[in-house]
Amino acid sequence: MVLMISLFWVGIILILCLIQFIRHFLITATVISQSMSPTLEIGDRVLAFKYWPVRWLRKGQIILFWPPSQYISTGFGNIGNIPFIKRIVGVHGDFISRYENDSSQKDEMIPPGYFSVRGDLFVNQNDKYTIGPIPFSSLMALVIMKLPRRENNLLVTNKNDKAS
Repeated sequence: MVLMISLFWVGIILILCLIQFIRHFLITATVISQSMSPTLEIGDRVLAFKYWPVRWLRKGQIILFWPPSQYISTGFGNIGNIPFIKRIVGVHGDFISRYENDSSQKDEMIPPGYFSVRGDLFVNQNDKYTIGPIPFSSLMALVIMKLPRRENNLLVTNKNDKAS
């Protein structure tokens, strides 16, 4: 009897520890722009890991980051404290091509401690929407998976297949 009660409390403590771990290290975010289309559409939710070592960042990973101040105050409306979600196109030491206003191409090397990002929407075109260099301190989380969509309290696994 005593053994069953103690196993019960051990189980409760383990569940509470797991809940605390999830709340501390994982976050969910909802996509609110089409810049990552077709990979992520407006309304998609993602699960992200908050504490990802910056030395492990690689090109192609999708991240959440706090935008540089010039993107908060000009051209993007009133976004306040909303993180951006983009794909990494370069980390320190990489060269990226940037297109100036006159459409001339300019190659830049990303300095140590910085990264550059871009959305997927213009991946097959000369993308003029590269953001960077951005300091590693702006990194919020690394996206680890896209969560299933929920529409009208139904879990949507495929647009043509709805399951409750």
